[in-house]
Amino acid sequence: MIDFIPYFAGVITLLFGVAFAYALTNTSKKDAELEKKIKESKL
Repeated sequence: MIDFIPYFAGVITLLFGVAFAYALTNTSKKDAELEKKIKESKL
């Protein structure tokens, strides 16, 4: 059972990496939409 601990750690690390990348891409899309709305409201 101890032999599997590094594999579990690797899987958890990959899941955190995927979640972090998704959070960054999702945030940048929302920022782009927000900037567009701000520019439209100033005109």
